[in-house]
Amino acid sequence: MGLGMGSARVDRRQLIVGWFLVLSYAIGSPVFAIVEARTGLISQRFDYSPDFLYLVSGIQFVCSLVLFVRSAAPWSAMVLTVLTAGAVVSHFRINSPVTALPALVYSALQIWYGLRMYRQLHDKPA
Repeated sequence: MGLGMGSARVDRRQLIVGWFLVLSYAIGSPVFAIVEARTGLISQRFDYSPDFLYLVSGIQFVCSLVLFVRSAAPWSAMVLTVLTAGAVVSHFRINSPVTALPALVYSALQIWYGLRMYRQLHDKPA
């Protein structure tokens, strides 16, 4: 199973980061889509189409669930990192670099988590 459940190789930090990513995206992505559908605020602020934002939200939701699949977790973390990098660029594009900080933190966590999962998949048992 992903997130290292039942594996002695996964440390507590990795488990916490994995669950944080899963829960924050599994809950946050639908909330993001609902807020956009009701208010249109996000598409107006960033000048993106609502359909694009729904697509991004859907990809985030699916990737959060794929973090449970050990063999796909590094790829899922990579896709999430590309999306958060896009969020950082979007915040800088509207001259709001401070609001890009959460996306930068997510990017760092996702890179760390993805690399840990990748290394665990490719380590040869002694």
